Amino acid sequence: MAPNDDSDGAGRTFDLFGLPLELREAIYDGVLADEEVTVNKGPKVAVSVRHAMPANLALVSHRFSEEFKKRELNVRIVLKDTEALNRGEHIEMPAFPRTFASLEMHVTLALIDARNHLCDSLTYCEVMTEFNFHRTTAKTTLEKLPHVRALSIHIYLPYSSQRADALRCALVHRGVFTDLKYLTDITIHQCPEHDHFWNPSEESAVVARWSAGTKQSERTDLAKGSVEVK
Repeated sequence: MAPNDDSDGAGRTFDLFGLPLELREAIYDGVLADEEVTVNKGPKVAVSVRHAMPANLALVSHRFSEEFKKRELNVRIVLKDTEALNRGEHIEMPAFPRTFASLEMHVTLALIDARNHLCDSLTYCEVMTEFNFHRTTAKTTLEKLPHVRALSIHIYLPYSSQRADALRCALVHRGVFTDLKYLTDITIHQCPEHDHFWNPSEESAVVARWSAGTKQSERTDLAKGSVEVK
């Protein structure tokens, strides 16, 4: 093939707007599905946006930007712990459009491998203490984002010999969160043994869910593959 031969399509432009609207929307949805951009990574909490139009695409054209923005149906503001025992201290929160009305919190418990720091001790439960810290963070964040109308909390239990007790405590004390405004659900994940402590992987297994709609919990027995509803 000659060096300047563009018969394979190189150097040509593609007429996106020559496609039917339904196909263009499918393309936009495909881009949004995997899009997550970190907008602020502080010493304790990282803030990102999921399913929002990448800023560079807004410069393509006015028509493109308008069509794309209409497909931002499930934009979420995401908070992730980057340090143990985040006590709800000051979080630098960027200004977000009012259309960004959903908030996700992802928190990892800094559990130590000692049973007497869980619910079997009458004087102190580490899970409840940490839950109170994270509740403060959630409440503070909701105050800074008055346009948020849905809050989803994801709790990650690190791998330890006391993980069954930690899960039991987490289910007992989930009520710490349930009076938060706009809370829709709580999901508890069990991290695999090889996970980095502050970066839970997609391999983390869901072991329990609570829904504000049904006021019920679903607990999954990973060993038996069964689900218990309460």
